[in-house]
Amino acid sequence: MWVCAGASDASSGSSTAKIQASDLEPGPLKRQILDVQKQSRAGGHPRSLVEGPLGEAVAAAERARGARAAGDKWHSGLLTKLGMQWARCGGAVVRATEAEAKSRAEAKRLRELTTQLERAEALLAEHQARLGRLQAEVAKAEKKAAAAAEVVAGREVGRLERASKGQRPKSRRKSGGGSR
Repeated sequence: MWVCAGASDASSGSSTAKIQASDLEPGPLKRQILDVQKQSRAGGHPRSLVEGPLGEAVAAAERARGARAAGDKWHSGLLTKLGMQWARCGGAVVRATEAEAKSRAEAKRLRELTTQLERAEALLAEHQARLGRLQAEVAKAEKKAAAAAEVVAGREVGRLERASKGQRPKSRRKSGGGSR
């Protein structure tokens, strides 16, 4: 329950009885104060968050009621407007707190996404380096295969030339003349 101690305004000389928002006269100011209280509770905010502005709004409403009772409609209207401004201030505090919470959540999400991006970039760089090494190995193997193919082709050409001249192909067995 939101209350305002009447003793908080030393210049008004009011009593120390506490005034609650629900004790105010029905009207737009009471509705606005109750709405801000509801917003604050719904957002899970601590009571102390809007206690100051709403306490001032309740005090202004009570002073406006006193001025009306004394017949001073002009000051009553000013005090009611003051109470409305204090209630709006409380609403602004609630909205600012909610915006800060959303901002913190988005900042956390941004940090997480940045970390994921950095990890992905590192993984990509690692894969690109691995791909480069594999491509170099493939190129080396292709060169070796091409060189081996040239050697085999040269030997085959030599064999075919000898065969066309009627020479016997060279034996691959080592001579040493013994049995195993």
